[in-house]
Amino acid sequence: MTNIEKILAKLNPKTAEAFRIGSTTENELLPTPSLGLNIAIKGFGYGRQTTLWGNRSGGKTLMCLQTVANAQNAGKSVAWIDAEKNFDKAWARRNGVDTDELAISTITSIADMADAGYDLMRAGIDVLVVDSVSALLPQSYFEDATKGGELKPLAGTGQIGTFSKNLGTALNMFNNINEHTAIILISQVRTNITQTGGIPIPMGGIALQHMNSTQIKLWANPNIKEAIKGEVTNGDLVFERPIGRKTIWTVEKNRGPGMNMTGDYDLYFAGDFVGIDLVGEILDFGVEIGSIRKGGAWLYIGEEKFQGRPAAVKYLRDNLDIQEKIYQEILEKAV
Repeated sequence: MTNIEKILAKLNPKTAEAFRIGSTTENELLPTPSLGLNIAIKGFGYGRQTTLWGNRSGGKTLMCLQTVANAQNAGKSVAWIDAEKNFDKAWARRNGVDTDELAISTITSIADMADAGYDLMRAGIDVLVVDSVSALLPQSYFEDATKGGELKPLAGTGQIGTFSKNLGTALNMFNNINEHTAIILISQVRTNITQTGGIPIPMGGIALQHMNSTQIKLWANPNIKEAIKGEVTNGDLVFERPIGRKTIWTVEKNRGPGMNMTGDYDLYFAGDFVGIDLVGEILDFGVEIGSIRKGGAWLYIGEEKFQGRPAAVKYLRDNLDIQEKIYQEILEKAV
């Protein structure tokens, strides 16, 4: 019997039941669609709260959709609170979500979101997404103070701090009862005005940042372009249209590995492929670990030679066996 086991044996049985040996704990993780993010934090935790925030079109909802698809592929149950009322089932399906196996609600009050969340967790839901907490309304906006219902006139809603207080209380209660659900909260950007200027922060108050186990910032960069050939009118003309953008991720908080790590991936919203480009990340990490050689504008994958990154990415996308081989090499060296 170890020292700690001897101590536990001396406790009141009720107190002893509240403790367990540290080596017996299991931290199950939900993989994200980004290779770099998975290397950094290993995934979003079950039994924990994760916040995704960032500027517009940074791919927060898309990150959640593809994470939900990963969960469903692993046999997990998923619920989605669509507070922004923007859920698009066709777009969700294109990003791998089985919408027939997805529970969805358009709840818009913090109280109703909290009540639904408690019931879902007690029922055994594995993943709960709230898109977004910024669209939820505090109880000061409603005539009935006990739940969402008829809205007050605008002039009667101006109670300072009620949004952050209500949301903070709801998230504290989530944390208290959550045993195994991966809760993913999307938050939009607000500006905190200081003496030195405006600082972008997630909307939701300090409690949102305290109660999450993981906080990821997603920040969109200028558009990625794809050349689209137009009609020949006066010589050969090439037209371009935006099909995606580079997104930078930063681990602002994680109760585990990866704190302050940052990286990027290509996020596509049009064209033959949509979503977070895992294959592009495999190429970039493959170069980093030496599985793919790079010389100037040329990339060498085995005996094949490619000029420019797009050509090399297309080759990997078309050759799944080579893609998987490099992927496994990256995982082995990333441990």
